[in-house]
Amino acid sequence: MDEFSRDVRSIRLPRWGHVAANPGVVPWLVFDEEGRAVEPVRRYLIDCVARYNRSRSVRSYAFDLLRWWRWLRVVDVPWNQATPAEGRDFALWLGATVKVPNAARTISTAPAGTINPITKKPYLDDRYGPAPSGTATR
Repeated sequence: MDEFSRDVRSIRLPRWGHVAANPGVVPWLVFDEEGRAVEPVRRYLIDCVARYNRSRSVRSYAFDLLRWWRWLRVVDVPWNQATPAEGRDFALWLGATVKVPNAARTISTAPAGTINPITKKPYLDDRYGPAPSGTATR
């Protein structure tokens, strides 16, 4: 058992980098604060495209990997030295944190977390969680 334990509830991820559309083969990339593509993420997304993932799936992976990249920077672990302990702590952090909104909600917050009567899927709320069943792509 790993003796080292992080206080995941105290960790806040800065807004380093961003995801943006890319005109090349990879439709979405993660860029650092200087506007350079984050290389390990770019390599992963190239493989993602090569496996015939749709553009929206690549975009989703890019946002997930941006979060992972930010996490590794905060805990001061190089991308190629991440261990299962970082993955465990990241998963614990995701379960304990509240999403930082990009913008204020423009519609009522009442439906957040409730079930859509037509699709039977939950409305998004302010927490991270697994994708609702039936949302997987190809």
